[in-house]
Formats: sequence, structure tokens, C-alpha cells
Amino acid sequence: MKLYNAPIDVQIQHFNESGSKVTFEPATSVIDDKESFAAFVSETEAAELCKKIKGGIIVFDAHPKLFIRLAENNVKNTLLVGVQHWTYGEYLFLRTNNLYFYPLREISIDGKADVCDAVMSAVKDADRLHVHINESVMDETGMSARDLLYFIHRIRLLKSIKSISFQCGNISLAVKIMSELF
Repeated sequence: MKLYNAPIDVQIQHFNESGSKVTFEPATSVIDDKESFAAFVSETEAAELCKKIKGGIIVFDAHPKLFIRLAENNVKNTLLVGVQHWTYGEYLFLRTNNLYFYPLREISIDGKADVCDAVMSAVKDADRLHVHINESVMDETGMSARDLLYFIHRIRLLKSIKSISFQCGNISLAVKIMSELF
């Protein structure tokens, strides 16, 4: 697995819960979407990266801005999980374009297990799956890191996750999630 655009202080070696050592290769700047990778990206880079992904995309974000940008660029097979902050216009766009999204309210009411089942069902046929995580899904919605890891563990069972991108400053959480996925 390659690690892209990593901050200088990122941990290169990490031990996952099973005790296995996970080593991330030195950061580079040109992403090859045909191989497994993890990337630290800005908002603009996230949109450009997701446009290039062939396969399904799951976006964990409190805001629908990236998700809407992808839909406007005809990026298919995309799901939004954890959205909470949206304008009425953004909500109408999501509804009128029949886009799949799971607001935090739905996770709270239906439970994370049921929503995770729905997400897994929607992406189960994807040969290649990309996961994008925006830190706002935890900072602004109340979704805990444990809840996010629950989703990651369950989605990982599909064995189709090939790449992940982070839009966050919490490097330790990003490294933890990378070690769980790869």
C-alpha cells in the first residue's frame, strides 16, 4: 500500500489490533488509482481524487458539499454517511437526484448496525471500493471514532476496499483506520 501526501509527523509503522506490524511506504504526490493507497487530501484534492476512482465510493462527511460535487460530475455508485449540516437547497438536490445518503439522525434512530447493513448492501457488487473520511463526521455530528471504526470493520468484510482518503488533522486516528483496513 502506498501513502500519499502524508504530513511529516505521520507514523510510518503501526501495530494493528491483532499485533501485526503495518508499514506505510514513503509519501509521494502522484496517486495511481489502480493500486491500494491511503491519501491525506484537502477538499479540492478529495473531489479530484474521487472523480478518478473506478468503482464505488463511500463518503463519511457531515456536509454534503463533496458528495454533491461528485454527483454534478456524474460520479456514480457514491454513498454519503453521517451528513447533518445541509441547506434546504442541498437537501432538495440530494432528494431530487435520487442520491443515497444516510444522515446522522437515521443512524441514531435506526441504529448503526441497520444503516451499516444498508450501506454494505448498496456497495456489495463493487469490485473496487474507495472510502473517503472527512473529520467533520466526528467533530460536528457526534459520531464517535468507535462508531466510525464499527462502519470500517463491517465494510471491510466486503473485501473490496482498495483505497482510502482522509480530510483531517487527526493523524493518529487516520493511521489507526489505515491499519484496520489494510
